[in-house]
Amino acid sequence: ANWFDLASELNTALLSSRINGQPIDFGQLPCGYTPLDIDTFAMDNSATRKELVGRTYAGVDGYCPLASYLGTQGYCLELALRPGTQHSASETEYNIERIVPLAAQVTRASLLPLLFRADAGFDSAKLLCAIAQQAQALQREVAFIVKWNPRSTPVETIAQERLADTATVWSVLRQGKRQCCWSETVQLKHDKTAINVRRVYRLTERTIDKRGQAMLLPEYVLEGWSTSLPERF
Repeated sequence: ANWFDLASELNTALLSSRINGQPIDFGQLPCGYTPLDIDTFAMDNSATRKELVGRTYAGVDGYCPLASYLGTQGYCLELALRPGTQHSASETEYNIERIVPLAAQVTRASLLPLLFRADAGFDSAKLLCAIAQQAQALQREVAFIVKWNPRSTPVETIAQERLADTATVWSVLRQGKRQCCWSETVQLKHDKTAINVRRVYRLTERTIDKRGQAMLLPEYVLEGWSTSLPERF
């Protein structure tokens, strides 16, 4: 346990250091936010008897670590080793309790807002509420944008609603492919925490595939992103 704390302390000291008197430039996005990205990846440990090796989402036996990166230059805040069978969002709130304060600490000189980014594997009200709680505790702007997991959402029904709505604006990307976007406010709750987030949707309709083959029936793909970014974005 002491070694675990020591590694974190060393990383904090390193990332808080100065080069020629200047703090590390982690790199920011054109919108003015410093990105804080998390994701899991599969480690192949097939044919081993290591503890907690399990079947990963990649179809190999191994581990599924959670990596956290700060800025546009790829500075690693944490690389948490996890069992291969552990779901991306499972117990990630404990990682958030460490990496968000660490990101805020090492960027305190710039005071630039942070932007937490993750894929649909982390689409969880518990995790998004945890980020909001950390931002409030740190008194720092920590926005997030997480890809929405549609799960059992009736895509065909939503597509018909968009088609019937005369206010829907479609953008033609190529012959046989068009898309439309819209947003709504959604309230997320976990325990005693409730936050309002903006969910942006994108519906893509294909009547001709990428090889030029006309389809008998249209194909619809629904995507979405939950974000706490200001309305100007």
